[in-house]
Amino acid sequence: MPDDDETDKHVDVLDDDKDDGIEAYSPTETKSKPIDYSKCRAQFLHVPIKKIRRTFQATTQNAAHAASGGKIQQTLKSPNPALNVPQRNEPVATDTVFADVAAVDAPGYTCAQMFVGRSSLLADACGMVSTNEFANALLDCIRDRGAMDKLTSDHANYEMSS
Repeated sequence: MPDDDETDKHVDVLDDDKDDGIEAYSPTETKSKPIDYSKCRAQFLHVPIKKIRRTFQATTQNAAHAASGGKIQQTLKSPNPALNVPQRNEPVATDTVFADVAAVDAPGYTCAQMFVGRSSLLADACGMVSTNEFANALLDCIRDRGAMDKLTSDHANYEMSS
């Protein structure tokens, strides 16, 4: 058994750690509360509670924990990065156009990826050196115009994700 002087020193060291303001907490478990669907009826135009329950079951609830304040300036971005991407709200068709000769004013572009909005008919073209740059062209289009609801293509191998 250690003598009392050693145990006192050990206790003093532990007490010094608490002065730093750092405390150890045990992990907590979060439990979801049952949703009171009757309180949501006003936002759902007073449809029956059964339909509201089915709507909640069919949709993701990722944005439910986004922090926001009373003013629009106090609203924070969602911690889920997919929710922070602007939406285009239309399906988009895409295809690759090839050329026999490289572009004159671009660094060797021999093909272009076309993105056309199905309802707005808004067209974007991204020049590419090879078809391997499809992912970069898609990200550029999403960055410029927003994420599309659906991407329609001709099932080319380079457009399929692995």
